[in-house]
Amino acid sequence: PDTYTAVGQALDACDNEQVTSLMMRNLPRKYTVSEVLMELSMHVPREAINFVSVPWDMQTRCNVGFAFVSFADPSSAARVFAAFDGNTWKLAQSAKKIKALSAHVQGLAKNILHCGTALPQGLDTKYFPIVLVRGQQVDFLLALSVVQQRAALETGPHQT
Repeated sequence: PDTYTAVGQALDACDNEQVTSLMMRNLPRKYTVSEVLMELSMHVPREAINFVSVPWDMQTRCNVGFAFVSFADPSSAARVFAAFDGNTWKLAQSAKKIKALSAHVQGLAKNILHCGTALPQGLDTKYFPIVLVRGQQVDFLLALSVVQQRAALETGPHQT
């Protein structure tokens, strides 16, 4: 299927109420979404990961110390939680212990929409969240467009 259809299928597959999204605290300050993705890939297949966001402080040119990660299924989230919580990051020289928590925002679509509305104007795309479909990165703005279109269809035209 084309990328647009594949994103829609991934959204359908992740529409559940179980914990599939985690917040990872005590992130090394220079870590990017790519490094978080590499760390995660040591514990679950890349296909099990569908979203990684590392909020960035453009004034300090560092991340803000945490990441949000969403998984295709609750068992992958549980596996990463068990592997990371209380341990250290493998790719960084840091003694900080990772604190993994259930994220306030759960699910692929809600994470895309939440981060899409919070992106600062003019932000370099290298700081955008990563969206993965079957292990392949897709353009974040395309994924955001799919989510917004689906939301508009679900709510229908606004009545006055």
